Amino acid sequence: EADQSDIPIPVPVFGDLLVVESRRALEGFRAGWPEERERLAFFGSFRGAAAALQPRTLGPGAKGRWCFFTSADAKKDVPVLKELIAAAQSAGKDLVVKLHPRDAAVKYARFSGFELVPDGSVPKRDLYGTFEFAVAFNSAVIADLFWYDKPFVLMDIEDEAYFNAKVHQDYTDLLVRRVEDLTPAMRDIELKRAAFARYRDQFRRENSGDSGIADIVRGIVTAAGPSRGRA
Repeated sequence: EADQSDIPIPVPVFGDLLVVESRRALEGFRAGWPEERERLAFFGSFRGAAAALQPRTLGPGAKGRWCFFTSADAKKDVPVLKELIAAAQSAGKDLVVKLHPRDAAVKYARFSGFELVPDGSVPKRDLYGTFEFAVAFNSAVIADLFWYDKPFVLMDIEDEAYFNAKVHQDYTDLLVRRVEDLTPAMRDIELKRAAFARYRDQFRRENSGDSGIADIVRGIVTAAGPSRGRA
């Protein structure tokens, strides 16, 4: 589980076990799916374990580069991109646009002033080492930004509470609710960094596990049992 909502559906767990990404998600799923409580499990954070293995040094030019993570929804992405291109140029920053897995480069062909990064074209550990600040929508990338210690602002220009309401409730100092407010927010990056640090520490306390990836996998295999633990 990474992006799955805890909104109840008729038969939530179709397999033998649903392994969630965080303790907080485990609590949400157990509350939302009481009849499936015994089929939910948390063994540790894959993202946290993976990020711990990666170097956190900034890549060449990272201190002068922002990264925009698209949502694959053009009516949201395009206005934000246009605003961000102008803000980056005004601040003397380079801009990287990381495409959502369902996004297409052709949507941005008429724009310039940034480097486009299709999904899967750059290893995550390399991508996260090449920028200092991010702009993103409410998605699983938020967890990566916290684990990789990359400050960000979160675009909330539409009601996305159905996806992860807790993000909008808890990280309010990082929210940008109107496109025209993005440029002022990027001017106040140092204030955003301070807010990010508070939320980062909160997120890690609530979501981290003590195990590494190997221990997490062993936990899953053990819980699945000998008849279900085959890959």
